[in-house]
Amino acid sequence: YLQSSALHPDFRNECIGTAFLGEVRAAATARQVPVELAVFRTNGAARRFYERRGFLRTGASKTHVEMSWRAG
Repeated sequence: YLQSSALHPDFRNECIGTAFLGEVRAAATARQVPVELAVFRTNGAARRFYERRGFLRTGASKTHVEMSWRAG
């Protein structure tokens, strides 16, 4: 369980987030569990980041968009 994550703007577009997410997805795949997260509605860049990596929208609240990824 990860409470929160953020990448400092100076380090974006250097594949750090992609590498981190790859490790998370590999661990989830090994355990046969989904990766679920919530992104602030106002953070369109983060939503697009996750969508490009296979996450699907599963719900929403007043403040967040809920997304999920599952191997296979």
